[in-house]
Amino acid sequence: MNGKIRTVSGKAWRIVAGLCLAAGAALGGVVAVNDAVPHPQLVSPAGTAADPTIFLFDGYYKNFDLVGQGLDIGTYNPYIALHIVNQSVIRSTRIWFLGGDYPNKVGESQDPTDYPGHQAMLLDNSNMTTGEFRVGSKNSDNTLTVRNGATMSVGKGLFIDMYDGVGNNTVVVTGVGTSLTVTNGAFYVGYGNSSNENLSVLAGASVTVGTTAITQRLRIRNANRSWIRVAGSGSSVWVTGNCSLGESNVYCFDNRLIVEDGGLVKIDGTLTSVANASLGANGIRLRNGGRLALKGTYNTNTLAALLTAGESGEYTFAPGTGDLAGYTVWTAASDPEPDKTSLLIISGQY
Repeated sequence: MNGKIRTVSGKAWRIVAGLCLAAGAALGGVVAVNDAVPHPQLVSPAGTAADPTIFLFDGYYKNFDLVGQGLDIGTYNPYIALHIVNQSVIRSTRIWFLGGDYPNKVGESQDPTDYPGHQAMLLDNSNMTTGEFRVGSKNSDNTLTVRNGATMSVGKGLFIDMYDGVGNNTVVVTGVGTSLTVTNGAFYVGYGNSSNENLSVLAGASVTVGTTAITQRLRIRNANRSWIRVAGSGSSVWVTGNCSLGESNVYCFDNRLIVEDGGLVKIDGTLTSVANASLGANGIRLRNGGRLALKGTYNTNTLAALLTAGESGEYTFAPGTGDLAGYTVWTAASDPEPDKTSLLIISGQY
């Protein structure tokens, strides 16, 4: 291996369990992991919120191949981040754990609160293909950000949380040309009994669940106070199968599908919602030009109740045209323009 290992904030990388990560334009060829370690880990001295420990993969047209393996980003120490930037190409065939997946060994704690979380991964202007991906598998406060034209393809399901008792895990997909696709397996925004698990699709980015050949589901399974938010002109989510805003009348409540500021959600299958009504209804919030397009079956009364619970404003619905032919499309009214006279008076301009 030629060149230098690049560091951020003065914190060096460590090579653990056969995992070799390299960075910088001076490095050539393919960085590879092809030994028998099931889940190599990024571990290092703990960072802080203000000064995280960052592992940087600066592709500069180079590849990072995990042959027959996945990656575990930060199980035992908090505030560890992996940044994948500058047209990197990442190929993996197995599970990636963001936030760690602590070993189920005899004598080792199984309490998620014993494992710190606060891990992050940034995919910036790069391309990644992997098997299964878990954000906050067994701990909290982890964030995956896909941005700046990056593309990410997950082949065996994406989970925001996997077990009970965790929360505050987030996936953000943002920017024109940025995309996240789950080609096989469902996309879970809250698999276990968890809180505040969130997916945000912003500023012209897109998320696709399934393919034209394989229908898959977008599911808030057992979570509460969690949301799927699609905001901004050109921002879209396409679900080729069913979409659920909750599947438990015990654990699920106050979940939201938020479509606003010109965002679009297309659902080819059935839209469903189950909630513990005594704790709070799930809802859909359409606002300021947000559109919800449904192709599958739906219950008119249920949909109206979801729109009311989500505090949607005025909206219309009509058969779709063009790319939305075959759908029924609900469109929120645009927000009114501000009173410019009042704004000028408030600012002191006459």
